[in-house]
Amino acid sequence: MKYNSFLKPFWVVVILVASSVTLYAQNNYEAQIAAIMHRLDSIEQILAEAGIGADDATRTVQIDNGALPGVFSVSDKQKVRFSMGNLQYQASTGLWRFAKNQYSYAGKTNSKASPTYSGWIDLFVWGTSGYHDNGDKENIHYQPYSTSTEQYEQNTHNAFGYGPSTNMKSADLTGKSVEYDWGVHNAISNGGEKAGLWRTLTNQEWDYVLNKRSTEMRYCMATIADHAGVILFPDSFSMPSEVPQPHVVNFGTEYKAYTLTKEQWNSLEASGAVFLPAAGYRVGTSTNGSDNDGYYWSSTHENQDYAFRLAFGDGYVGANGTSGRFDAFAVRLVRAE
Repeated sequence: MKYNSFLKPFWVVVILVASSVTLYAQNNYEAQIAAIMHRLDSIEQILAEAGIGADDATRTVQIDNGALPGVFSVSDKQKVRFSMGNLQYQASTGLWRFAKNQYSYAGKTNSKASPTYSGWIDLFVWGTSGYHDNGDKENIHYQPYSTSTEQYEQNTHNAFGYGPSTNMKSADLTGKSVEYDWGVHNAISNGGEKAGLWRTLTNQEWDYVLNKRSTEMRYCMATIADHAGVILFPDSFSMPSEVPQPHVVNFGTEYKAYTLTKEQWNSLEASGAVFLPAAGYRVGTSTNGSDNDGYYWSSTHENQDYAFRLAFGDGYVGANGTSGRFDAFAVRLVRAE
């Protein structure tokens, strides 16, 4: 009995210790899983802030100082090439670049836009190239990271303080005010590294690309590797044999109506196609619409409050609408052919 009495507390201790070890192991395992998930989230965040999608495929297209191979008419006399991706900016270094892939965009990280932000942003308020005309007293905000939505009642020619005022010689991002254009004022690190090589399309040019070129296939809504957007087909284009034909072209339809894998898109891109991702928009520091709404600025103003932009969503696309100058949209630059 003494022997048995001695063993009882011993086995209780063993059982308690074993339970504690099991509980500790379980808690430690859950903690490790949580730590791994946090690190994965951090990696995804880092990739997004770097302008690199986690599923970016190796590109096979030939890039010429940031320009894609496809040639697009933007008027009866003028042709251009589009940049290899949407424009991006890093405030902490002052660097500009094009996204490393056509369907890459920063998304929600644009809400962090500030003078010291070390990530990359790609949604910009109209005319915020970093240039300011000292003679334009109503142009208050011009930095790429600007987030103000304040309306200035005293301003009669520029209600929100963005872009050239309507009393200037040019109220568009052209002519005397061309330095307000992101591509004219800035050197793009992977786009020739020299200012003045690129520019933003006018609203008439966006409309020409979509609706007035003589080519049979001008654009279609699409989903590429789960990224929604619009494909633009160049003037001279032949569909690669390994890529299916879209059922609907030159008309707004559902993104899912034409779905391509990354490999199929690589072939299409190498043939000169351009993809504009639905990169969403920003108002102040609030971002919305990623992978659903696409807005791309033109260089054309409407009045002291609004400017023209290309806009598309699931079932529609158009280049003749306007938005408030304080809205932050994507920018896709072009270079003269």
